[in-house]
Amino acid sequence: MSNILITGISSYIGKSFAAYLQEHTAHTVEGISLRDPAWRDRSFACYDTVFHAVGLTHVRETPQNAAAYFEINRDMTLEVARKAKAEGVRQFIYMSSMSVYGLDEGVITPATRPAPINNYGRSKLEAEMGLRRLEDEHFKVCILRPPMVYGKGCKGNYHTMVSLVEKMPVFPQMHNSRSVLSIDNLCAFLVIAVEQRLDGLYFPQNRERVCTSDMALWIAEGLGKKLLISRAAGAFTHLLLPLSKTARKAFCSLSYEETETMDYCYCITGSRESITRSVR
Repeated sequence: MSNILITGISSYIGKSFAAYLQEHTAHTVEGISLRDPAWRDRSFACYDTVFHAVGLTHVRETPQNAAAYFEINRDMTLEVARKAKAEGVRQFIYMSSMSVYGLDEGVITPATRPAPINNYGRSKLEAEMGLRRLEDEHFKVCILRPPMVYGKGCKGNYHTMVSLVEKMPVFPQMHNSRSVLSIDNLCAFLVIAVEQRLDGLYFPQNRERVCTSDMALWIAEGLGKKLLISRAAGAFTHLLLPLSKTARKAFCSLSYEETETMDYCYCITGSRESITRSVR
C-alpha cells in the first residue's frame, strides 16, 4: 500500500484521481493546493509518490500571462519535485501533454520530436527536461503525455464540445481519427503507475480512436437529444480547416501510433460508454 500526495487537489484530474483511489484501492491519499505558500513548510517525507496535477491550462495566451505559464508549469513543478526528492519521496508523476509536439494533425510515433508552438507546450516540455535531470535510482520520474482528457464535469476542449452539441441541431460529418482518454482510464493508468512505480515517458489513451462526428453523436445520446450529422456541413467545415486553428483542433486527425506492444490493461471503459456517461 502506498501513501500518495496529490498537488493541485482542486484540479479536475487531481480531484478525480483522489476519488478513484478512495473508491477502488487501499492506498492512502492526501491532497494539497499550492496556491497557499504554506506547502513549502509541509514535510513530504511520509509519502511514497507525489502526483503533480498543478498546471496553468485552458487560459487564452496573451503577452501579459506568458511568464505565468513558465512560473506555474515549469518552475513550480521543479520546486515541488526537488522538495520531494530531498525529503525521500520515491516517485514523482507528472502530467505533461500531447501539446509538447505542437501538432494539430498527424500520427505521433516514438520518433516524433517535440516542437511546441505555444507557451503551454513549451512550459510543459521544459518541466519535463528539468524533471529528467532530477531522476536517479532512488527518485523515479514518470511523465505522461495524454491526449484530450474528458469526463463528467471537465473543462477545456471537451466542455466546449458538449456545449456545441447542446446548442446545435446539426453537426458536420467528418472522417477523422483522434486519440482521447477518459478520466476513468487515466485514473486506472495512474494506479498502475503507482503500484509498479513506473518511470519514463508514457502515452495513455483509450483503446479506440474516435471520430469527432461519432463523439458528437455519443454526447447527444447521453443528453437524450437528436443530432443530425450533415455531409454538407462537413464539406463546409473541411474548407475551414486551413483557415481556422480551432477547426483543425476539432476535426483534423491526430493520434498516437498504436504499436504491437501497447498494453491497454488500464482501459476499463470504452469510448462510447464513457462519453455518453459523462453527460448524463
